[in-house]
Amino acid sequence: MTTTPVRHRRSAAPRAILVGLVTAVALLLGASTASAHDTVIGTAPGDGETLTTAPTQVTVETSAVPQSIGSRMVITASDGTVLFDGEPTISDRVASVELPAVANDSYQVAWRLVSSDGHPIDGTFGFVVDDPAAVTPTEDPTSDAATPTADETTVAATTDAAPSEDSTTATAADTSDDGSSTSWIPVALIVVVIVGLVLLVLFRRRSALQDNS
Repeated sequence: MTTTPVRHRRSAAPRAILVGLVTAVALLLGASTASAHDTVIGTAPGDGETLTTAPTQVTVETSAVPQSIGSRMVITASDGTVLFDGEPTISDRVASVELPAVANDSYQVAWRLVSSDGHPIDGTFGFVVDDPAAVTPTEDPTSDAATPTADETTVAATTDAAPSEDSTTATAADTSDDGSSTSWIPVALIVVVIVGLVLLVLFRRRSALQDNS
């Protein structure tokens, strides 16, 4: 009667070991299944990164090669303008999108990929473009040089309308020369008339003297 409990204890030990082994295998299988999902290694640009040069593409790199179907990437500017909305290009473990020329602004990227085991993965990240050499679209660097100001227009009109001092002096000199060249004509006429009258008087006196003699 004293040996029966010992037998029960010995028979229960293998069962406990078997249950432990099954539990451990189940946990390992669950862990391996969970670790099979692809993970994101990095993005370019990085999340929250400020770039001094506008990027030419946006990329998402995963731990395994994602499937080419079911992928999507949406890139928007701060005002809601959509720069891209469609399937990215899958090359090895990198999903990429070529960007058009982008201005200084903040941008948001939303992506969705299908991992190699068929499970979808997604995420978002943002970046800022702050290029000191970039020209803001509202600025027109040629407008100030091409459009004269009101003061410049007034000065130009006054300059064109008012004759210069040199031209005024030249005109006055020409007028003075013309006047001096013709002012002797009346004097000559008067002298001719006086000489004629004197000769006429002398001639008449001479004729009268001859008649008297």
